[in-house]
Amino acid sequence: MPNTSKPFAAAPRLDQKPTAHGFRTDLWTSRRVTELIRRKLGVAFHPDYLRAWMRGRGYSPQKPRRRAKQKDQPAIDGWVKNDWPRVEKKPRRPRPTSSRSTKRGCSPTRW
Repeated sequence: MPNTSKPFAAAPRLDQKPTAHGFRTDLWTSRRVTELIRRKLGVAFHPDYLRAWMRGRGYSPQKPRRRAKQKDQPAIDGWVKNDWPRVEKKPRRPRPTSSRSTKRGCSPTRW
């Protein structure tokens, strides 16, 4: 069983961005924290164990909001106001139902 005090020794490094430790993006994952602990402290943990350990100490998964670089908010607002009502699916108009089966003498099985 791993020494549970070891992951805490890596916690101060989590204040830095993952890119500062050689990862490609700025998203901390349990696998990346596991790799960081293995590299810096020489201790191997399973990512699932480490995820539960961190969650028990108040760390939560963080994922940055994805946003298009070329986002033009005024253009989006104009589209929603002017074009969306035109392309939005409209509710169907109620149609009268057939009254054939309710007429006297008409049976749905009769030809």
